[in-house]
Amino acid sequence: MRLSTTSTLNENQDAVLIHVVNRGIYGELASDAQMDDTIAMMESQADKVGALDVVGIRFEPLWDHNRNVMLMMAYGTAIFA
Repeated sequence: MRLSTTSTLNENQDAVLIHVVNRGIYGELASDAQMDDTIAMMESQADKVGALDVVGIRFEPLWDHNRNVMLMMAYGTAIFA
């Protein structure tokens, strides 16, 4: 078994974990916009690594206590073949 991070991606891998953190500030009613922007960030990250698709996407809300706002992290598996 080989373990890898996204920073050690090599051309022989068929899949790799990617993640993004949306640090944008949204109002209380803008949760759909935050989710849409986070998905767009995932799509951009997948394009950067040359992925065909991203599967198993999970969203994790994160509370930024310094700014008193909610951030959104997303991660999933980028598929190459």
